[in-house]
Amino acid sequence: MSLPEIPEYRVHRTSEPPVIDGRLDDRVWRQASEIELLETVTGARPAQRTSVRLLYDDEWLYLGFHAEDNYIWGTMTGHDDPIYDEEVVEAFIDPTGLLTSYYELEVSPLNTGFDALIINDTVPSGVAVRGPRFQGFTGWDPQGFTHAVHVEGELGSRDCRWWECEMAIRFADLFLGGRVPPRRGDLWRANLFRIDKDGAKLEESAFSPTGAADFHVPQRFGKLIFC
Repeated sequence: MSLPEIPEYRVHRTSEPPVIDGRLDDRVWRQASEIELLETVTGARPAQRTSVRLLYDDEWLYLGFHAEDNYIWGTMTGHDDPIYDEEVVEAFIDPTGLLTSYYELEVSPLNTGFDALIINDTVPSGVAVRGPRFQGFTGWDPQGFTHAVHVEGELGSRDCRWWECEMAIRFADLFLGGRVPPRRGDLWRANLFRIDKDGAKLEESAFSPTGAADFHVPQRFGKLIFC
């Protein structure tokens, strides 16, 4: 199986922060080019399209997801509930570029949030996916993580069309980075994901396909170039 090359995305600086209300209709989002997620294992185009945009300023990194979905649902409402078992959009962010630790941010269609600090030694250990010392620390609870969701259609019904999610993470909470906040020209590693579930049917999409049924493959993280 041949995967696409590691993708690059240029994150543009904005002087006008988006309103975090779950809608990508702010004029400022037009400054950001669009990422189209691909099927995680194969790199093919998924059945239900997902696009993502990113922006930043001196204090915040902003992410906007648009997910086509004809059946949008969720049940979990508690912070750090395992929403990755349902429908969700996700961002894995590695400011250091060492590919051994990264931040995991998730939001469900119910606007339930999940955040964790991940330690993953897959790169130094030479294994394909999660390393033998893989750990996730949900005790990392960034105070500067805000998010909002809009669902076009009735949640849990079969007449849905799409849902959007906006996330903002304060750079001060990404303190493991070599230089936080980033400056123009800095390069971070990251991957962006979406899980779409309809009964037994599962579709997982990624900015940089991993080649495995697992998102925790940091050697496949894409490149974010701040400009």
